[in-house]
Parts: sequence; structure tokens; C-alpha cells
Amino acid sequence: MDNGIIGIQQPLAIMIAAANDELISDLEAFISSKRETRLVGVVRRVQECLERINDWEPDVLLIEEGMGGALAVETARSIKQKRPRTAVFTIVRESEYNNANYHRQLMNTHVSGVFPLTEPLSFQDWVQPMRDAADLLARIPEREEARFGGVIAIHSLKGGVGRTILAANMAAALATEDLAKGEPSRNVILADLNWPFGGVETFLNLTPTRSVLDLLPVMDSLNRQNIVGATTATPGLNSLRVLSSPFGREQTDFLKDIIEEAIFYAEYDGVTDDLLSNTLEANLQIGSDPFDSARRDIMEHVLRKTKAKQALVQLTKRLLTSAPRFYEFVVIDLPPTLDENTLAVLRAADRILLMCTSDVPAIKALRAELDLLPNFGISIDRLRLVLNKTEKRSEIRPNEVRALFPEYTWLPDLPKEKQLEPLVNTSQIAVLEEPKLPFSQGVRALSKQILDDRMQTLAKIPQKSA
Repeated sequence: MDNGIIGIQQPLAIMIAAANDELISDLEAFISSKRETRLVGVVRRVQECLERINDWEPDVLLIEEGMGGALAVETARSIKQKRPRTAVFTIVRESEYNNANYHRQLMNTHVSGVFPLTEPLSFQDWVQPMRDAADLLARIPEREEARFGGVIAIHSLKGGVGRTILAANMAAALATEDLAKGEPSRNVILADLNWPFGGVETFLNLTPTRSVLDLLPVMDSLNRQNIVGATTATPGLNSLRVLSSPFGREQTDFLKDIIEEAIFYAEYDGVTDDLLSNTLEANLQIGSDPFDSARRDIMEHVLRKTKAKQALVQLTKRLLTSAPRFYEFVVIDLPPTLDENTLAVLRAADRILLMCTSDVPAIKALRAELDLLPNFGISIDRLRLVLNKTEKRSEIRPNEVRALFPEYTWLPDLPKEKQLEPLVNTSQIAVLEEPKLPFSQGVRALSKQILDDRMQTLAKIPQKSA
């Protein structure tokens, strides 16, 4: 921040993220009129904000609350993961500024402050808080800055390729990678978002009493205490915590809801067609006859399911913006689908590991996913391919599979391991219990590359000197 001359400071580099044209115009005029501030750029969408933040290297980011329908608190969390030394301030209406709930939500996001939209706006009062926050963040030790988390999603559109086994072993490997060197373990979360048929806790011989659904009531203000309370520690490895999918009665109800949704109400098939037709024509009139009553039931059913889905997707998004602030890695086991929840994870992940095996169905599924993901805004640079269960004598050789996807980055192969099944059946983690197995060594090599990737990413974050 200091240019070497005592008493003279460089102008604050300020970035604006807002959708209100009048607000943008006023801010641009004020920033340009002051010697102590300079404007580095303006964005009007959240995605653009995340994409440009490292290019423009702002000291301060001003976010308009509700920009593009997004909560500033969620955007702020993502920004602090990308640029921990940027001071983030939200700009809110006076009603929100005076709302204690709003300030509580911001407490755990490391937002530096909140500015109210008053009439007239007193921009001059904003300068000193921005300067103080930027100066403070510039003095964060580099070691502390390097500990913010990375989200690793493990996915495949085909089942049976070994996602869960890799997720459990990779999480354990990341948590223990540097213990042999005498360095502290990493804090890692293994999140089972393979709903509703997940069971990653069995791979770690855990009997959890809570699941991801316990976070629903507090998802608007997730903090370390909430997350610890919903997760289960791994015996002998306290640095690895597991967030379980629904289980017990919760799982039964969860399954029941999904089955109901899948088969819907067979006796209402004709009513459903008519309901859709009338809805599209915008002339649905609900009365009191039995036919209209059936339509009312279906509408209520659909709305309830839609609301539940939306809540789960919001929970996933907020979990992935909160957990990386407290854990160095969040490893996520995903189901073999591309539903809204899975896409929410893939969009948020720093690294996406797409798994494949040396057989035609798995290769076709991988090709389909690689063709699909760019349509959802997921860039190729975040993808890493993993070939599992490799054998030298397999009909389709590993090098033949890799040759089919030359434009993608492949991580080290994982060999087919005869001794892996007994370990899985007795809830033992191969990388911990049998570290000399070729599979264990493959997971370690894969995890090492993930760590190297992470350090290279961190090294690209512009550093500010005090």
C-alpha cells in the first residue's frame, strides 16, 4: 500500500459490482474526483465479478446488495476465497442497514463493512473505512492467507467407477499428506452429497448422529460451529470430518419423497396433461368440483417439491461458500446425475475430477459429460480426468482411453486392486492402513498433484506488501 515515501499513499484501487445505473454513475464520479481513490472497473453480474477480480486486483470491492438477484453475502464469500486481501463492502438500503439480522449474516464472511444508501449519499464518509480495511488486509501473513480452502468435486455420469472410494481415500490423503514431514495435518471435510443413496460414512466406519439436513435451519448464517455440529470426526484422524447424507428416518422420508416424485400420481396422469395445457394457456380456474380438486392437489404437490429442491440447492451453495473458509479442502462425493444440486457443486468447485474406467459405457458417459459441462458455464481448465481400475491386459488399454481425450489434463491412474475390496468391506482406508498398495500410492500421487495445483493457484494471487 505504501509507495516508499512517508506520509504518501497510493490511491485505493476500487472495483464496483452493481446493477443500479444511477448508483454506478454516482460512484464513478466520486471515485474519479478524489486523489486518494481510483476506479479499476465496473461489473453488473456476479459471474463477471468473480472472473475479473484477479485481473483488476482491487484493494476494495463495493457490492450492491441484490445485484442480479444474488445475495451480496454469497458473492462476498466467493470473493474472499479468490482474493483474501481485497476489502469487501456491501451497499444496502437503509432498511437492511438497520436490520440486525443482515449484519449477523455478514459476520462470518469477513466483509469489511456495510455502507447505507442514504439521500443524499455521503461518499466522503466511505473513504477512511475503505482505507483502514485495505491497510489491515495488506498486513495479513502470507502463511495465513494460503490456508483458505479448495473445493474438489468427484463426479461421473456412470455409476460403479469408484467415486466414493476415491473421495474417502483422497480426503484422508489430503488431511495427512505432510504429517511424515513433521508438518501439521490439514483440516479437510468429506461431504457426501450423493443423495439419497450415499454412504461414505461406512468407508470410514462411522456412525453419525447428524447429516447435511441439520444445516437447513441455519443455512443463512453458516459458521464453523454449525458445520462442526453437523459433521462427524474420524477416529484417529480428527483433522478429517465427514458430512453425511440423510440416514435413518430422515433417509426413509427422503427416499419416499423422491419415489413419490418419480412415479408422481399415476391416477392423475390425464389431469396432469390437462393442468399443463391450461397453465400454458394461462386460463386455469380452480373451482370446487372433483376434477379441479385433483388439479389443486397436483399443484400443491409440485410446489412443495419445487420448494424443497430450491432449499437444498441453496443449502449446497451456502455450504460451499462457508466451509472453505474453515477447512483447507472440501472433498465432495456426487451422485451419477446432473441435477440442479450437482450442477451447483460443479459450478462452485475449484477442481472437478471426472472419473472413468476402461470400458465403453464409462468412456461414452465421460464424453457426454465433457460435451455437456461447457453449456452450463463450467470451464475446461477446472476439469481433471481420472482413470480408475486400470489393468495392463485390459481390452481397452489405459493409453488408448487417454488418447481419446488429448485436450484434457489427466491425473495419475489408479490401478485395479485385488486387496481393495477386503479393506472396503471392513471399513478401512487404503491410504492409511495399506500405504504400500499400488492403489494407495496412486491416490497419494493424485493428491500430491492436487496440492501442487492448489499452491500454483495461490501463487498467482497478487500479493500486497505492507
